[in-house]
Amino acid sequence: MKNKLMTQMLWTLALLLLVAPSSIATTQYEEEEEWSRSFDIGPNGSLALSNVSGDIVIRGGAGEQVQVQAVKEVHRAGSDAEAKRQLERVEIEVTHTGNRLRIKTRYEDRSDRDHDSSVSVDFEVIVPSGTEVSAKSVSGDVEVSNVHGELKAETVSGEVDVQEAEKLVSAKSVS
Repeated sequence: MKNKLMTQMLWTLALLLLVAPSSIATTQYEEEEEWSRSFDIGPNGSLALSNVSGDIVIRGGAGEQVQVQAVKEVHRAGSDAEAKRQLERVEIEVTHTGNRLRIKTRYEDRSDRDHDSSVSVDFEVIVPSGTEVSAKSVSGDVEVSNVHGELKAETVSGEVDVQEAEKLVSAKSVS
């Protein structure tokens, strides 16, 4: 009985010694950056939000301001410095003219990047409920609720969930 227990303990120890170096070698670094802004667009303005990777959540509310909170996140990078560089290569561009607001994520050329890194931007937005909304994501879910202006919600890879939309123009998901 003691020999069997000792054998099991030795096998477990050997397995841990084999697995431990590979888990140390594949350490992945993560980094995130929060971004928050408010824009006055009036009760019946328009918002066009375009994202490459990450989820979009838009909710209609009271008031005349659009409140945007975004989180840029590096999911995998080979080092802490590389994670920070990846965040710097993703920008949130804003164009605000009168009652029109355009927000889009822009990824700089990443031909020289570490191929093990991955950056996404998740958006949470509150708009005046009468806002006309166009929300598009390449890879991510799009969720919109309580928007009474015209609504277009699209994603290539993800789900589209629309609730309480009075003027739904389109809601599309490819996969």
